[in-house]
Amino acid sequence: MRNHLIYFYSSTDFYHKQNQIIGLDGIIDDLELIEYGKICYNAVGNDGSIGETGTMFPKNITIIPYSYLYKEELIIKHLEDVLTANEKYIKANAIDFPLMELKKAVRYFNKRDWCCVGHYYLSLLNVALHNKGYSSEGVNPSGFVSNFNNKLFTKTDSTKVKINAWAGI
Repeated sequence: MRNHLIYFYSSTDFYHKQNQIIGLDGIIDDLELIEYGKICYNAVGNDGSIGETGTMFPKNITIIPYSYLYKEELIIKHLEDVLTANEKYIKANAIDFPLMELKKAVRYFNKRDWCCVGHYYLSLLNVALHNKGYSSEGVNPSGFVSNFNNKLFTKTDSTKVKINAWAGI
C-alpha cells in the first residue's frame, strides 16, 4: 500500500513567494497541487474559520493550508482531518508529514517556547493523534516529542497507522 502523503500549501509564507506547495522534496512546482492548495487555503469552514484540509483520492494526497496566523485549535483540526481522511478513504498504513521541509521553508515563526515550526506542528500532531483515540508506547499525549520516525500508533478498535513526521534535532 502506498503512503498517505501530506503537503502544506501557503499563499505567501514560504520564501515570500506566492502559491507554494511543500512536500517531502521541499517546495515543488506542481500546478495541480497548487490549484487545489488555493482552494483549500481559501475555503471557509462551518465554524467560519479560513482554511480547510483537502484530500485528493485516490492519489493518497492531503493538502494542509498553512499560515503563521492560524490558531492552535485550527491546526489541530487540520491534523485530525488528515487522520479521518486516512481512516475513511485512503486507508494507508503510513502517513508522511514533511515537517523538516516545512521547517526549512518557514522563515517567520514566533511561537513562544518552540524552536521551530516543525516541532510545533509535531507537538500538535501528537495532540491530534490522541484526540482521535490513537496512542503509542512511550508517547505522552501532551508532552514534547522530538520526532515520529515510522512510529506505530493504534486505536482500541485495532486501527493502526505509522506516522513519519521528522522535524529534525
